[in-house]
Formats: sequence, structure tokens, C-alpha cells
Amino acid sequence: MQQSTKNDWLTYSPSTLISHDSELYYADKLLTFYQKALYGTPRALKFVTQDLGLSDESLLAKFSVGFCDRKFPIELPSTDTLEGEMARGFYERLGIINGLTGHEAFRGMIFVPLFDNNGELIGGYGQRIEKYPLSQRGDTLWSLAQGVDGYFFNYQILGSYNQIVLCESPFDVLSFNLGGVINAISLLDFTYFDDEHLCQLLEHDVREVTLAFSRTPRGDRYVAHVRRKLLEVDIKVKKLEMVVGESVNSLWAQSKHFGFVLGELNGLQQCHKTYH
Repeated sequence: MQQSTKNDWLTYSPSTLISHDSELYYADKLLTFYQKALYGTPRALKFVTQDLGLSDESLLAKFSVGFCDRKFPIELPSTDTLEGEMARGFYERLGIINGLTGHEAFRGMIFVPLFDNNGELIGGYGQRIEKYPLSQRGDTLWSLAQGVDGYFFNYQILGSYNQIVLCESPFDVLSFNLGGVINAISLLDFTYFDDEHLCQLLEHDVREVTLAFSRTPRGDRYVAHVRRKLLEVDIKVKKLEMVVGESVNSLWAQSKHFGFVLGELNGLQQCHKTYH
């Protein structure tokens, strides 16, 4: 079941006064630990490379994909110290650590960090490594720092293209990147597409959006909703004819019909590389 969290951690404490350099240090510490955990956990690595079909190490490094193995809090200083409180406060404000239990929110999940336009960590997206029916697509979770609205994963590419592909999850974007489609962004699963998202697209002069949502009842409802919102602001909309019950990532992982998906984009979007 899809879950989401918006962190409203506002309580004053010394941890709110950490320096910008400390925030960068704590972010790098987390991402480095999760990336090492991915390669040190055969079950998680198998899920990424086989179940998700994301076997390109350079791509995993580019997007800082990792795994939450429940061991990261052990690496942090004790909460009895100021340094420990500062570190945990930083992760709590991003929704990475649960402030009530002290546990990692993304435990047992493949973790994809979310960054702002300065490349700074502002949250995360995760999916459990157990394989669920496609209709459920596995448990997912996302978190964003307070005050972040209208967020797209990989939105750093906005401004470079006036035609973009809009997917439903970060793993769809990673799959498209492996297929050579680099002008793809995504929601965080089916988060609500609203006026803040429209503002992001309009501010970056996006003129055409190709929708690449899974062909499921929920995906079809979101296609209708997003199409209506885009047309209201005169952004041209096209839709990929997906395979029933499949997402972009599931098609990529199975190596089935993905050539058909790329064929639909051919001539409309950017040039493509060969796919596995």
C-alpha cells in the first residue's frame, strides 16, 4: 500500500541550529551508508538488478540509489550528546528517521534520495524489496521536508527541454534513463497533481507533456486528472498506450514491450539508446 509523509517537525531544539556544512555532512553520511548497504545486501541488490531491472552501476550511482538495512542509527552519536541530537534532528525533519521511535522510516526499502535544485537532500522515496502483485506494486513511502510543494523527481532536467515525459514513480524515470530517454520526470507514485506542479512546468517553459502512467484503473484516473489540469494552461498533452496492468518500470524489468514504448516516443522525444 502506498504511504506518504510530510514532516511537520517544528519543535525548537539545538538540532535546528546546525550549520549548512553540517547538513551536507549528515546527508552525505546517510547516502554513503545506504549505497554501501545496497551492495552489501545480496537480497536487496538482486531486487534492484533483477526485479526492477536496474543493473547499470553508473545509473545507480548517479541517482544515489541505496538500501535501508535498519543499521544506520547505530552509526550516529548518542542522543545524550548535542551532536547526536543535531544529527537525528536533521534526519527527522526530512522524514528519514521517525522522531517518536528513533527507527528509520525506510527500513527494508530500496531508497532513492530526493534533492532540491541546489542538489541538497530534502527527502526520500522507497520501495520494499519483497515482490508484490503488480496490482499492488509493493509498499512504497516518500517523505519531503516541510514547505516543499509541487515536487517532481528528476525535475533538475526542467529548463533543458520543452517536451517532457511524466511518469508515476522514480523507478520509471530510472528505467527511461536506461532506455535513453533523459527528459523524464515523475510524481512520487500517485501524489496529487496540483497547481504547484503546473507552476513548475510553466516556469520552465514546458510546452508538451507525454503521460506514461501504468495502465490500471488508478493510473487511468490520474491520466484524466493530469490531462485536464495541463490542458487548462495550454500545455499540449499526449499519452503512451501502455500494456494493461504494467508500469514503465515493470515493462523495462521484463524486457517486454519496452521497444514499443520507445517506438511511441521516437520522433516525439529525445533520441534513444538500445535497451536490454
